[in-house]
Amino acid sequence: TVKAPAASASGRLSPTQLAYRKEAERFLLWVTLERRCALSSATVEDCVAYRDFLLAPPPHWCGPRAIPRWQAGWRPLEGPLSPRSCSYALSVLGNLFGFLVQQVYLTGNPWRAVAAPRYVLRGPDIGRGLTTAQWNHVRAALAGLPVDLASQRLQIALPLLHDTGLRLGELLAATTDDLH
Repeated sequence: TVKAPAASASGRLSPTQLAYRKEAERFLLWVTLERRCALSSATVEDCVAYRDFLLAPPPHWCGPRAIPRWQAGWRPLEGPLSPRSCSYALSVLGNLFGFLVQQVYLTGNPWRAVAAPRYVLRGPDIGRGLTTAQWNHVRAALAGLPVDLASQRLQIALPLLHDTGLRLGELLAATTDDLH
C-alpha cells in the first residue's frame, strides 16, 4: 500500500489539507457575512442554513474557479454543490468543530445535528478511469515496449496508479519511504 503524504518537504499543503482549508474558509466567510456572527457563535440553525446555501447559493457568491482569491472577481463557489460535495463539506466542518471542542474553544458541535443531503450512490466515477478494454490495451502496449529504464518505470508506475487510485499529485509527491 501507499500512504498519502501529509505535506511536502517544501511545506506545501496536501490536496486534503487544501480541501479542508477551503471548506473552513467558505463557512467562516459565510457565517460572518450572511449570519453576522462569529464562528464560535454558530448554531444548529446556522449550520442547516449553510447546508441549504451550499445546495443553492445566490449568484453573487458564485464565479469562475480560475480567478485568484486576491482579485475582485473571486467568489468562493462556482455554483451549487452536488449532494455528495455538500456532504463532504459538512463532514469537514463537523471534524473542524469536533477539533475545536477538543481544544476547548467551543462547548459543543452544532454540525452533529445537521443531516447531510441525500444522494444516490452510483459507484466509482467511471468517466475518470479506464474501461477494462482500455486497460487491457495499455497493458499490451506496456508489454511491447523496448527494454530500457524509462519503459521499466512505466511498467511499474502505470499498474501502481491503476491499482491504488492515487491522484497525480500524490504520485508525484510519493517516495519509496511511502511504500509498505
